[in-house]
Amino acid sequence: MLNKINEDLKTALKQGDNITKSVLRYLKSEIHNREISIGSSLTNEQIIDVLNKQAKQRRESIEAYTNGNRNDLVEIEEKELSIIMNYLPDQLSEAEIENIVKEGIIETKATSSKDIGKVMSWVMPKVKGKADGKTISATVNAILNN
Repeated sequence: MLNKINEDLKTALKQGDNITKSVLRYLKSEIHNREISIGSSLTNEQIIDVLNKQAKQRRESIEAYTNGNRNDLVEIEEKELSIIMNYLPDQLSEAEIENIVKEGIIETKATSSKDIGKVMSWVMPKVKGKADGKTISATVNAILNN
């Protein structure tokens, strides 16, 4: 995965694509910082964790800028998010998420919204890197409250 980021960075540099260049350099920096903190090279799964964290930050920024009526900044964050999403595994559809959550509810024998924690701890490892935690939580809440 890191090789793909490096290759795409070279391409962006050659093409003069400033946004892609900036995002990829930032991702490389974050990956390098994580390697320093754990003291070894990252596996692809750990790199995906870094990318997910960056994607989450962009989504939160988009929400904040939208609420603040800063469409110019929303556009930049959306471009950055789309670049990051190119390196993440394909995201699950709403129907797939719903099916996994329903399976989790059955497996954990959850009956009310008090059991959200049990369901979330069962579901999250199954969707790691493929769905946003906020989306999962909302789906679990919706199904358990119905």
